[in-house]
Amino acid sequence: SYTTKRAELAGVELLNVGSKCPRTHNNVYNEKALERAGMNKEEVDKYLERSYYVCKMQYPDKE
Repeated sequence: SYTTKRAELAGVELLNVGSKCPRTHNNVYNEKALERAGMNKEEVDKYLERSYYVCKMQYPDKE
């Protein structure tokens, strides 16, 4: 997607940790991304109360 490509160009990894269906309001989580982002479902739920899509920008460690 456009957002993913822009993040790659900026040297950032974009992790899609969760989303919410606009019609049914069911939350869906990406377990692998949650683990890599160091987040839990409760944190993502707080963001999903106000949005439909949650991603975390992860910057690489500078050597």
